[in-house]
Amino acid sequence: MQDKEYYGEGGENMDKYRINIDELHKKRLGKNTLENRIVHPSKITEAYATDVYHYTSPEGVIGILKNREIFFTDSEYLNDYEERLGINSELEKFWKEHCSEYDNDFYNLIRGFRINEYEDNDYMYIDDEFANESCRYFILSASVNSDSLSMWKYYSKNGSYDGYNINLFIPALDDEWIDRETKVAVETGLVVYNTNEKQEKIHNIVELLYDVWCTYKKSDALNNKIIKEYRQGISYASVFFKNECFSTEKEMRFVAIVPKSILKDIYYERVDGTRVKMYDFRSVNGVITPYIKMPLFGWNIEENWITSQIVVGPCVNYELREKGIRQFIESLDYRLNKLKIVKSKVPVRY
Repeated sequence: MQDKEYYGEGGENMDKYRINIDELHKKRLGKNTLENRIVHPSKITEAYATDVYHYTSPEGVIGILKNREIFFTDSEYLNDYEERLGINSELEKFWKEHCSEYDNDFYNLIRGFRINEYEDNDYMYIDDEFANESCRYFILSASVNSDSLSMWKYYSKNGSYDGYNINLFIPALDDEWIDRETKVAVETGLVVYNTNEKQEKIHNIVELLYDVWCTYKKSDALNNKIIKEYRQGISYASVFFKNECFSTEKEMRFVAIVPKSILKDIYYERVDGTRVKMYDFRSVNGVITPYIKMPLFGWNIEENWITSQIVVGPCVNYELREKGIRQFIESLDYRLNKLKIVKSKVPVRY
């Protein structure tokens, strides 16, 4: 038996409104609805407390452990040139397939929004102090896979693998203290690669907003709320959407959001009182690349739980590399708890 359809004046199909037609736009818009968040991060990406693995060079391991900090790269300078902007093709696809499912007034409010820049003022969780300021997005990439051949290949030089990975416990990077100490917000989530999953995430955002739009009386305040939350949701999703060709990376990424107005002034303070300027530049493949130095949780504590494992990439001289790591760790001015050094299980002949 088919569901009954309801038609308004002119034969318009009223089922598109998701609620009883007698209740359409009847509820009074209150302060709580205007102030409370409609689109939550959990509708866009999944994050949970676990170990992840940051693939890096020998120099990267030395820098992370010696300085107890890790680098987040400006999203505009990552190896995927579709970074953030890739969501636009997904938006085109979504609206082409679903525009008829929504009221034209609602559709026209939000359909034209696209991500055209690598910075914006649409970050939805920044402190109120910076709510309307333009922000830059800085990315640290990690993987849930501790021994990925595709990731080791990034560190293949002259016929040999020179990579390592260092495991990181997620709260070491997105704990609330970071925001309090440095004024930098850090978000964490699994990257979404599959087009069907991306479409589902966009659909989640739109449906949440459409339910609210249909429920409350039409007003400029309601429209502005819908527009703002849609822009924020899409901006947030754009950071966690990536081309499917990168799916073997199984990336869990950390995103640091920094208001441009304080970018040059952010710092963290070491236990000895030394201030470390966080915003800096380095050369990457011939490009002068902006990044920020993020302190790891526990960086000023004598006993540290930054990491519990280092994986040595595929190689034939594992014993020498392991010995080098152990001697380096013994030279540090703090203790690492129960650190394991393990060899990649990827077989190599060289």
